[in-house]
Amino acid sequence: MTSPLPGAHDPSVVLAVADRDEQRQAWHASHPSWGGGLTLDQYCAREEDLLTTALARDGGLTPWILTDAASGPRRILSSCETLRKRAVVARPDGTLTDVTAHGVASVFTEPACRSRGYAGRMMALLGEELARREQTDPGAAAFSVLFSDIGPTFYANHQWMPVGNTHLEFPVAAEPPSSTVPPAHITELGDGHLAALAARDEQLLRAQLGTPFADSSSTTVRAAILPDLATLRWQYRREDHMLRHFLGRAPRVRGALYTPPPGGSERRVWGLWARSRYGGGADGDPVVTVLHFLRLVVEDEAATADEALAEALAGIMAVARREAAEASCRRIEMWNPSERVRAAFRDRLPQLEGKVVERDTSNLASLRWFGAGSVDNVEWVANERFEWC
Repeated sequence: MTSPLPGAHDPSVVLAVADRDEQRQAWHASHPSWGGGLTLDQYCAREEDLLTTALARDGGLTPWILTDAASGPRRILSSCETLRKRAVVARPDGTLTDVTAHGVASVFTEPACRSRGYAGRMMALLGEELARREQTDPGAAAFSVLFSDIGPTFYANHQWMPVGNTHLEFPVAAEPPSSTVPPAHITELGDGHLAALAARDEQLLRAQLGTPFADSSSTTVRAAILPDLATLRWQYRREDHMLRHFLGRAPRVRGALYTPPPGGSERRVWGLWARSRYGGGADGDPVVTVLHFLRLVVEDEAATADEALAEALAGIMAVARREAAEASCRRIEMWNPSERVRAAFRDRLPQLEGKVVERDTSNLASLRWFGAGSVDNVEWVANERFEWC
C-alpha cells in the first residue's frame, strides 16, 4: 500500500542527489510530456548519451529529487537537473573573474504529485543549496539560469527573474531551395570548425566584458556564460538524436560563416544553429520544429560597415533557411540580437520578413544572482540560445 504523500514543508521533505535508478525513474515519468515523438527507449537512450558529453560527465550534471527522508524507498515528489557552466563576471572597471554558473533544467512533477507545492519546495531548497555553495566558495555558484515554459511567475517567486526575452522570428519556406550552393563569401560550418570558432568567440566575449564602462560611477555587474566547445557539443548531441530519428540522418551543417573580400579574416560574421522539436506529448500540443540560432558573432563591430553586415546576414540566413526547410522547421529564431543586427534585418533585409517577438510564456530566460548586490544591478551578456538547457 502506498503511504500518504507528505506536506511540501514537512521537515522530512528534503532535496537529495538522485542515484542512477532514480534518475531513470525521472526520465520514465517525464517521457509522456517531453518525449516529442521518441519512444521511451529512444528518449532514455538520448538522456544516457547526453551524460557522456564533456559538459555533463564527471559531475557536470547533477540530478536532484525532492523526496521524503522518512519513507522507506525514496519516492520522487519532484525532480530537476543542474548543469555546471563556465562563466565570467565583470566588475564595472572591467576586472574579470572566472566563475561557475548553474543551469537548471528538466523541472518535473508527475501528475499524481502535482498541486501540492513540491516543485516550489524543490526550487526553494535548490536555491538555498546554490547560495550556500557561493557563500562557502565564492565563484562556485555565482549565478543560475533557467528557461521557463510556464510563464514568469513561478520561478520569479523563487528569485529566478526573467531577463532579456526578445527574439527575431523568420518564416521558413515549405520547400528547400533548389540550389545547395552557398552564397559568395559564405562557408558552411561543420563539426570541424567548432573548436576554433568557440575559442575565438570566448576571446571576443572576454574582451567585451573587460572593457570598463565609460561612466566611472556605474555599479552594473556584467555576467556571461561562455559559449565554449563543451556547451556547443551538448547542444549538437541533442540535435543529432532528434534528426536521426525524424530525418534519418544527423545534420552536416552546424552554421555558416561570412568572410568579407578580400580576405578580411578579422571581420568575419558567423552564426551557429540547432534544430529543436516541441510538442507531441501527453498534453496534445502539435509537433513544431524550430531552427534556433545558438550564437551570432560579429567579429569586429567597429570595422564592419552596415552594408557588409547586411551582406553577411543575408548569406548566413540563406543557409539557415535551407537547413530549416530540409528539417521541416516552422520558423527560425534568433535570441536577443544586437540593435545593429535588428536594424540590418529591418532596414536592409525586409524580404526575410523578420519580426520582433517578446516571449512571455515559453523559453523564458531567467537569472538568479548569488553574488553581492541585487539581480537588478546585473547585466546578462550574450543571453542567447546556446545557454538553454
